[in-house]
Amino acid sequence: MVLSALVCIHAKDGNVAGVRRYLDGDPPQLHPQGPGDIHDVDEFGRGLLLLASYGNNETRCVRLMRFLLSRGADVDQRKSPGTATALHRACFFRSSTTIDLLVSHGADVHNAVPAPPVFIAAGGLDFYPEEDIPFAEVLWQRFKCVLHLLRAGAALDGFIHTSIGQGPVSLERVFEKLIGEHEDSNSHLWALNLSHELLRAVRAAGGEVAVLDDLRRA
Repeated sequence: MVLSALVCIHAKDGNVAGVRRYLDGDPPQLHPQGPGDIHDVDEFGRGLLLLASYGNNETRCVRLMRFLLSRGADVDQRKSPGTATALHRACFFRSSTTIDLLVSHGADVHNAVPAPPVFIAAGGLDFYPEEDIPFAEVLWQRFKCVLHLLRAGAALDGFIHTSIGQGPVSLERVFEKLIGEHEDSNSHLWALNLSHELLRAVRAAGGEVAVLDDLRRA
């Protein structure tokens, strides 16, 4: 069954009640076709979980994703081969709570199409969706996203080509840049502490990361 425009709006808005009514076929007068299926997609091939990743309110959308996963939604659903999953989108937008939920339900952290999630989360594509967010906050979000992925077993090898045509770039180079960026936020103790935690996670996963001299000595 093709998802209606209203159900798609509910999904993007993180409206659990609205999506639940669709799946339950309740009330019957609004759903004469009967209960919907958890694997139904819209006209573009996007399922309910993927649509939820398009929402602007992460708290509401995570709540909906948790509900959908409890109903058997495919955590790695995509609209067509070679396109992004909900995990890829969460990494693009540095949505650490979403990433934590998805990897805890078995999302594929090794899926390299369109790019490995850990590359995206670390800023390997040089993608900044909200330029008005302070850099320290961007750094904090990136750190949390990368840590969730590493703890879920994300690979540290491989290369990507950046969005501006430079490359290939190794993940080690991306991490070096990410951890080194704490210099711009050195007034924030939490940023430095999180740098250490990230470095420990990378090393525990078998990676070698070059960092600033002061981070080595600290």
